[in-house]
Amino acid sequence: FLKVGKSLDAVDEPTDSMLADAFEAVVAAIYLDADQATVIQFVEGCYQRFMGKDYAALVQKDPKSQLQEFCQKHQYALPHYQVSEDAQADQRFAVDVSIQGLALRATSRAVSKREAQRMAAAQLLDQLQQKGLWSNGQ
Repeated sequence: FLKVGKSLDAVDEPTDSMLADAFEAVVAAIYLDADQATVIQFVEGCYQRFMGKDYAALVQKDPKSQLQEFCQKHQYALPHYQVSEDAQADQRFAVDVSIQGLALRATSRAVSKREAQRMAAAQLLDQLQQKGLWSNGQ
């Protein structure tokens, strides 16, 4: 049950945001009452039940997030993305990504800045993996 204010009529249904907030509160309560392992078991059970068996693919982080988390974990500066327009007609944006303190750089081209950044981050993660500095899941 959710206790809501008068702004939500009896005929209205809770918004997705309200449901997400309620789920977050339940997860936090379980964590405070039990431990992290119990929370993980609960959340995995919810994903399996409501999202199907392939829940791991749903929670897989994008390469930009993985790269940022790598930098934070190992106390590097955050990744620096340099975006420029590309002269090639079919690829409008070029992106270079680098991390201060590491002699690694990746470049990618795509029709959107976001996709070019994602692809460049994935390339840099591959380089980190080849050097033994990162593994998927670290």
